[in-house]
Amino acid sequence: GADDVLPKWYKFDDGDVTECKMDDDEKRWWNAYILFYERIEPQVDLAEVSKRVLDLTISRQERLKMPAAIERCVRRQNILFMHEKNQFSPEYFQFMKKFLMCNAPFLSIPCPQDRLPADAEQMALISVELGSKFLFTVGFHTKKSLRGPANEWYDALCIHMRNSKSVRSWFVHNVLFAHTNRFAEYLLECPSSELVKPLIRLYLFLVGQATDPSATLSDHLLTEILNLLKKEVSEHGRHLQQYFNLFLLYSNLGTEEKQQLLRLNVPAQFMLVALDEGPGPAIKYQYADLSKLFSVVSHLTRCCDVSAKCQSSVNGSSPLANPHGDPTCCASLMPIQTQVADILYNRSSYVKKVIEDCNNSEDTTKLLRFCSWENPHFSSTVLSELLWQVAYSYTYELKPYLELLFQMLMLDDSWQNHRIHNALKGIPDDRDGLFDTIQRSKNHYQKRAYQCIKMMVLLFTHCIPAAQMLQSNGDLKRKWTWAVEWLSDELERRPYPGNAQYTYNNWSPPAQSNETSNGYFLERSHSARSTLTRAYELCPEEVGKANVLHCPSKQEPEEADLTDEPESPHHDEQVPMYSGQTQLPTQSQQPTQSQPATQSQSLT
Repeated sequence: GADDVLPKWYKFDDGDVTECKMDDDEKRWWNAYILFYERIEPQVDLAEVSKRVLDLTISRQERLKMPAAIERCVRRQNILFMHEKNQFSPEYFQFMKKFLMCNAPFLSIPCPQDRLPADAEQMALISVELGSKFLFTVGFHTKKSLRGPANEWYDALCIHMRNSKSVRSWFVHNVLFAHTNRFAEYLLECPSSELVKPLIRLYLFLVGQATDPSATLSDHLLTEILNLLKKEVSEHGRHLQQYFNLFLLYSNLGTEEKQQLLRLNVPAQFMLVALDEGPGPAIKYQYADLSKLFSVVSHLTRCCDVSAKCQSSVNGSSPLANPHGDPTCCASLMPIQTQVADILYNRSSYVKKVIEDCNNSEDTTKLLRFCSWENPHFSSTVLSELLWQVAYSYTYELKPYLELLFQMLMLDDSWQNHRIHNALKGIPDDRDGLFDTIQRSKNHYQKRAYQCIKMMVLLFTHCIPAAQMLQSNGDLKRKWTWAVEWLSDELERRPYPGNAQYTYNNWSPPAQSNETSNGYFLERSHSARSTLTRAYELCPEEVGKANVLHCPSKQEPEEADLTDEPESPHHDEQVPMYSGQTQLPTQSQQPTQSQPATQSQSLT
C-alpha cells in the first residue's frame, strides 16, 4: 500500500494464502512467485498541462533529417516496387507491342533508293534497342498469359531489322554476341517450345539475311551456335531437338545455306557428337533425341558427290548415276568431305547408330539408299546390321527394321541381285539370312518368323528380280514352300485353350496385331490369313496348286534332293544378275502386282 515501506510477498498454496519473507536466505520448495504493486496516482497540475497544450504548434522549427543511406535504400525499394508493378502488367506489355509495331509504315524502302532514309533507320535502331532490352530482360521470362504469343514479338522486332543492315549488325553484336549465354539459354535450356520456335526463326532470319560468300556476320553467328557443342550440348541433353532443328531449318532454306553448312564442316561435327567422340564431352542425358541431327547429316551428305565410292558389278562398265541425291540441288555441291567419308564408309559405328536410333525416319532411308547405290561394301554393312536387328530385336520393334530392309532390297542398281541373295540366304561368315531366322524362330518366336514372311511376300510381289530369283532357284523354292506350309499349319492349328469359365459360346475377341503386340506365339489375325493367301500365290507352280487347296504336301529332305530344280549357287560363285533387259516371268510365275513398289511402300 501507499503507507507500506517494504513490499510484501504472499505464498499461494492449494487452499492457503499466507505472507512470506522473500528477503530471507532460505531454501524454498515452491517455484512460482507473484509480486503485487499498488499504483500511486501522481498529483497533476492542471495549469501546467493547459499551458503545454496552448504552446503546441503544427510545424516544428527544427526538423529531423533522415540519414542518407536509409533515404537511398527507401527510394530504391519504392522505385523497384513501382517498376515491377507497372512492368508486369498486361497494359504495359500491350503498350510495348504497339509501340514497336506502330512505326512499320515508315520502315519501307522508297522505290528509287536501295536503303532506308537516315531518320527511318535511326527510328528503327531506337525501336530495336528498346524492344530487345525489354524482351530479353523481362518479356521472354514471363508466362504466355501475360506476354502473349511469342510470334507477335518476333514480327515486331523483324519489322525494324528487315531493311537495315546496320540495325541487324547492332542487334547481333549488342544483344547476342555481348551475351553469349543467350544462345544456350534459349536453344538448350528453355523448356517452352512456344517461345523457342520464334527465337529460332529470329536466328534463322539474322543468319539468312547476313549470308555473304566472303564469310562475315552469318559465319560468325553459326560459329557461335556451333561452339555450344564444346560444352553446353553435353550438359543440356533434354532439349537437343530444338538445337539441331535450327540447322535443319537453315539447310532447307536453299542451296547457298547447305553449301555454307558444308563449308563449316557441320556433317562431320554432328556425326562425332552422335558417336560421343567430340568436339565436346559425351552427352550426359541418357535418352537424348538426336533425330534432327541425323536428318541434318542426311540432307548435307546427299548434296555431295560420292561417285568416287561407286563401282558397277559388271566388269568394264561405269556405275549408274545416283538418283537418290538431294532433289533441291541440281548438281552435287562438292565431293564428299574426307572426314565424313571416313566415318560413313570406313567405320560401321555411325551406320549402326543411325539404324538403331533413327530407323523410322525417312531421312535415314534416303541416306542409306544414297550411300548404298553402286557400293557393295556399304550395302553389305547396312544389310549386316539390318539382318542382325531382324534376328535379335524384340518382335514388337521389328517393323521399322523390316521396312528399312525392304527399301534397301528395292534399290535397283547393278548390285540389287546380290543384296537380295544375301538378305534371303545370309552373308557368308557374317549374318544369317531371313530363311535362317524363320527356321530358328518357328518354335519360340513365331511373330518374328511371321513378320519376315510378310516382308518377303511384299518383296516377291513388288520386286521383279526377287520374284525371278525365287522361281529360278531350287533351294529358295524349297525354303519358301516350307515357310508357307509352316505359316499355314500355325494358322490352322487349334487356338490355345482358355479358361472354360470365361468362354461365351464361340465368340472370341479380335486377335492382336503380330507386329505391335508383345508375346511369342502367333496371333491368328485377319492380316496373317491375308498374308498366307498372298504367299500361296507366290509358291512355285508344282506345289502352289496343292497349297491353294489348303492341302500342303510336305516334301521330305530326301525327296527334295531328287528334284530337277537347279541348286543355289555356292558362295564363291557369282549370283545371277538382273539387268533391265531380262525377260519378265511367264504368267504362271508373274508376281501379283507387276509394278514395282515406290520408295514409300509400307509393310502394313
